[in-house]
Amino acid sequence: MSRIELDRQLAELRMAVLQMGESVVDAVGQAMESLVHQDHRAVDAVIAGDDTIDGECAAIEDLSARVITLQQPAVRDLRAVLAALIIAEELERIGDHAEGIAHLTTRLLQPPDGQEVRTLTNLGALARVQLQGALDAYRAGDAKRAREVWAGDDAMDSLHSQFVQTLLSRMRNDQDKVVNDTYLLWVSHNLERIADRATNICERVVYIATGERITEPLE
Repeated sequence: MSRIELDRQLAELRMAVLQMGESVVDAVGQAMESLVHQDHRAVDAVIAGDDTIDGECAAIEDLSARVITLQQPAVRDLRAVLAALIIAEELERIGDHAEGIAHLTTRLLQPPDGQEVRTLTNLGALARVQLQGALDAYRAGDAKRAREVWAGDDAMDSLHSQFVQTLLSRMRNDQDKVVNDTYLLWVSHNLERIADRATNICERVVYIATGERITEPLE
């Protein structure tokens, strides 16, 4: 197979990953819509959309297998294929986290109060910023941008930790809040994991661009 054909298939693979990324970003947004506004139509949309995300992941796996089998890519190209597979897996898990938030919406005994809505909205916004930033870095093949996005995860971790401590303190003092607050803890955990998986995508972007396996976001 020619270099031109290999480049075409690598571009197709990258676009498939980015399309899957758009589906996942939408799912996270719909999950937050379902939670904040208690919108059960949004719940249904997230749950139904997860099948689409799973299908997109399977298509990326199939295309990656064809590229490896038929094109026998060189080392740099092989890094791009393997990274696409890993990024697709991270995106599929993020879709699962979004679906988890949607399901938790239906289990809440009472809607989040005003302060909880503000905190969860901020957590959701941070998670989406991290995810979108990671996808933008992947689109551009920009290792520097990936490191910057990765470094931004500290803000997410800090807000998540504060929210957890607030809920745990309240649960110790008000047994009536335990069940509902447990669900809110799970929501926050899902959002924190979305941001963590975005940093994993950033790690793959750096690997594609440089061949380096890094454990810290900045040099």
